Amino acid sequence: MASIIEDALRRERALKAERKERRPLRLPVFGGRGVRPGVNLDNTAELLDRMEGRL
Repeated sequence: MASIIEDALRRERALKAERKERRPLRLPVFGGRGVRPGVNLDNTAELLDRMEGRL
């Protein structure tokens, strides 16, 4: 039983180390100056309203 637990822990540590090696995801931005004043990216309901022209 101990060897099974040890193997599982080793695999988990290896996966965590692999995840840390990844580069951060970079999203392309096309023109503009960032987020418009008053836009809250944390409020999805407000974003949807803005996209649909309700605000």
